[in-house]
Amino acid sequence: MLMLVFHAGEETFACPCDYISEIIPQVEIKPIHHMPDFIRGSINVGGKPIPVIDWCSLMLERTCRPTLHTRIILFQFPGDGQEFEFGLMAEKVTKTIDVPLERFVEGRIAVKDFPYMGGIMTEGNQSIQFIKTDKLLDSIKNYVCEIT
Repeated sequence: MLMLVFHAGEETFACPCDYISEIIPQVEIKPIHHMPDFIRGSINVGGKPIPVIDWCSLMLERTCRPTLHTRIILFQFPGDGQEFEFGLMAEKVTKTIDVPLERFVEGRIAVKDFPYMGGIMTEGNQSIQFIKTDKLLDSIKNYVCEIT
C-alpha cells in the first residue's frame, strides 16, 4: 500500500495515499473562532474554504513549525451526495513508502479519544505509526461539519 510519511516533532506517521488529493506548501490560514486549538483554521482551495488540522497541535500540543518541509496534505473523501475535504498540516512531509498494511502491528492498548491511531511498524531504528484516515475524518466531523 502506498503511504505518505509525515512527522510531528520527532514522531513519524504514515497514512494511505488513497484519499490524498494534493500536497501544498503553507498558505495563509484564516482562523475559525471557537474551535479547539488543533483546528488551525481554513484555507481557500479553488474558491472553497477547507478546514485545516494542525497535526503537531493534535499530537504534541504545539503548532507545526514553519519550515521548508511543513506542508498541508489535502484529503478528499466521497460522501452521501457530497464529498468532505480537509487539510492536515504536518512537519517533514517529504516521502512515500510502499509497504503492506500487515507490517503495522496493533498494540494491546487503544486510546479511546484517538481511534485514528493505528499499528506501529519498525524500520531500522525508526518507528512509524499508521494513521487511519477514515477514523481521523470521523473525529474531525465532530467539530467541523461544513464551512461556508
